[in-house]
Amino acid sequence: MGQLPQQLDANLRILEGLQQQLKRTGEAVRAAEDRSSVLQNQIDLLTKLEPPQLEVGIRRSPASAPEDIRDGAAPEDPTITQYNLLKRELTNAQSKYTQSHPDVIDLKRKIANLEPKATELLDKQAALKETRLKDRRARMERNLQEDKPLPPAQDPITERLLAQYKEQNTSALLEAKRLKEEEKKLKEQISLYQKRIEDTPKREQELSLLTRDYDLLKTNYQSLLDKKIQSQMAENLERKQQVNSSKSWTRRACPKNQSARTAIKFCSWEYYSGL
Repeated sequence: MGQLPQQLDANLRILEGLQQQLKRTGEAVRAAEDRSSVLQNQIDLLTKLEPPQLEVGIRRSPASAPEDIRDGAAPEDPTITQYNLLKRELTNAQSKYTQSHPDVIDLKRKIANLEPKATELLDKQAALKETRLKDRRARMERNLQEDKPLPPAQDPITERLLAQYKEQNTSALLEAKRLKEEEKKLKEQISLYQKRIEDTPKREQELSLLTRDYDLLKTNYQSLLDKKIQSQMAENLERKQQVNSSKSWTRRACPKNQSARTAIKFCSWEYYSGL
């Protein structure tokens, strides 16, 4: 089914649409896997971050604190990481292709979609970094004045980020799994339509043979039917001629000077004897 010659154009159009959908699905799978990889890196970074790395010893001035503590650095959000990665990919693509190239247009579209959210996150991170820096310096100054060591920092923000990254990573993995299943189904459909297209010439040849045999049988049947009709017409014509000949002979054989009863008997006897 679906292998007839008149269905070839429809099969080709469907196959082209399935191939485009497969390409988009493959890109979505790679994007989900990349997002999961970025999130897993962030999770690993937060997991390896130990409390001693967040401590500052006694008598340490704010200016001498480690750089990550002074700046209140936190792991980069996956959205910002993806945004920066897309910008680098766009720079590389622009160095190789023109502005009208599909890859350049696609990267610009993705960057434009992420830019508002990335800008908002960057502003929030900057504000958060400034707040944490001020809080850290105030604590350090109090500890220096009281001549006490700085206790290990309790960072609820890091814990919140860790939980958020784990949730996003799980979502990305599930999305990648769903897209892979969809990709598998698309490949099966593509194989089906490719098989139909490949079998179309064979079905066309078979249909041509069937059409030829049908035309031959139809011609033979029509010839036999014509012969039968001609035979019936000839038989009817012959019978009609015999009847007309008998009637004509009867009129000639019957005598005119005899009585009606005698003439009828004589004509009847002559008629039946003639038959």
